[in-house]
Amino acid sequence: MKDRDTILLQFIQDFIDANGYAPTFEEMMEGTDLTNKRSVTLALNRLEEAEKIRRSPGKSRSLRILDATPVID
Repeated sequence: MKDRDTILLQFIQDFIDANGYAPTFEEMMEGTDLTNKRSVTLALNRLEEAEKIRRSPGKSRSLRILDATPVID
């Protein structure tokens, strides 16, 4: 997992904690240093392969964090 992936995972976790639902691609771009949807997609793919998140294809805001322990101390 890359540093950017860890930052994205922390952002997703914080966003879900604060809002009760997962962020959109646009919100993920605004909340991290990822500059386009392709970068977000690649990072999400890596997080899913690392079994950190699960997504439901075709569903909006369908991200789930599989391990709820904090990512960054």
